[in-house]
Amino acid sequence: MTSTSIERPRTVVHTDGACVGNPGPGGWAAVIHVPGDNRATSQTRTVSGGHPDTTNNRMEMAAVIGALRALPKGTLRIVSDSQYVIKGITEWLRPWKSRGWRNAEGKAVKNRDLWEELDHLTAGRDIEWKWTKGHAGTPENEEADRLANAEAMAWAARAVA
Repeated sequence: MTSTSIERPRTVVHTDGACVGNPGPGGWAAVIHVPGDNRATSQTRTVSGGHPDTTNNRMEMAAVIGALRALPKGTLRIVSDSQYVIKGITEWLRPWKSRGWRNAEGKAVKNRDLWEELDHLTAGRDIEWKWTKGHAGTPENEEADRLANAEAMAWAARAVA
């Protein structure tokens, strides 16, 4: 007799970050789709935020951090159009840590505070990381982009008010 296990579908998270200037006021957003047993029990929600003075890379990272904070457990697929985030978490993080948070050139890793938080939030979790081309018509990526830009613009408006 063969034992089979049914793999629960992954929660899919599309993230994006934006800045008005770089550095400048920034925004981040995540579109979270939690699968259900059927279309009626599936849920999609968003989380977003921003900062008055930041960089695009920090906002890309903040989007993933915001999603992970909103989803403290579960099996995830995180989709980002940021090579910095995807390569950072899947390729560069372990070597950075082994070199005392130094990059291959021996320089201090930029955004270490956020990389450490991402490392902590992802520890022991089942996460699949996927890069997607930005502005390629993927509805969830486009929505995350729209929300992140709206947050960035709101922070920019606060700065001139």
